[in-house]
Formats: sequence, structure tokens, C-alpha cells
Amino acid sequence: YHPLTMLTLALDYKFAGLSPVRYHAVNVLLHLANTALVFWLIWLLGGGRVFAAAFVALFFGVHPMHVESVTWVSERKDVLYALFFLASLISYWYYLEKGRLSFMVLTFALFVLALLSKAMAAPLPVVLLLLDYWHGRKLSWRTIAEKLPFFVLSVLFGLLAVKIQSKSA
Repeated sequence: YHPLTMLTLALDYKFAGLSPVRYHAVNVLLHLANTALVFWLIWLLGGGRVFAAAFVALFFGVHPMHVESVTWVSERKDVLYALFFLASLISYWYYLEKGRLSFMVLTFALFVLALLSKAMAAPLPVVLLLLDYWHGRKLSWRTIAEKLPFFVLSVLFGLLAVKIQSKSA
């Protein structure tokens, strides 16, 4: 179940038909954006260490696992979900730093977009808890409760993905 992915592919078809150039160009642009987001995330987590962020982003950018998703047009869901997943992690880090509710709302919206791109985004609430730990935040009922909507969506999308894939598998 990945309606946002299908929408982007439909838009490519509307503007380019079956010509592969646009499909690949969009995937390359998404991958470049993901690589930049990896740099930004590692820069934030590493306290502004540029070399570490650049190294990790370079490794991410050239790793065959990620490059394969760029070359296969049908793997748009990977580069698209990664875009929203990484952006949601960055947004959540700003929530931890600044404490503004708007960042938490943005994190949730990006999470929804990631789930609509690929159900693989379901583990995000657990990653958010890991970011809490990395930031030095204590695990409490409050930190878990603020992620309850994330966990609910994760379970719903996970069940939906299993149901849909079990019918066609």
C-alpha cells in the first residue's frame, strides 16, 4: 500500500508518458535530497561535525543498496519514503532542541507521508525513542505518550500492509 508513490509515478506518466528519462531524473533528485538529509541529520546528531556528516552522507549516497532504488523506476517508494522518514527525524530533533509543538506536528505529518509512500516507515516511533535517548531525555510515560499517535498509525499501516500483501502474495 503506497498511494503517494503511485501518485508520483502517475504524475511522471502524465508529463512524460513511457519515456524513462523523467522517471529516472525524479529518482535521482530524490536520492540527492535524501543524501543531503542524511548529511543534515548526522550533522545535527554529531554536534556540527562536518567531516562525520560528509562521510556518512557520501557512504549513503554511493551504497549499492540505495543506488539500486534509484535505478529501478519501480523502487520509487524507497527513495520517497526515505525522504519523508529522514525529514521527520530532523524535524523531531528540532522539537527536542526547541520544544515547539509545531515541530512535533511537522514530524507527524512527515511520518504520515512516509507511511503513504511505503509501510516500511512503521518503525519510526521506535527511532524517535532512540533519538530521545541520544538527546539525553529520560524514558518516561510522557515521552511514550507523546508518541502514541505514531505507534497507532504504525500498527494500522503495518496491519494494512500485511493484509494487502497477503491477498496478492
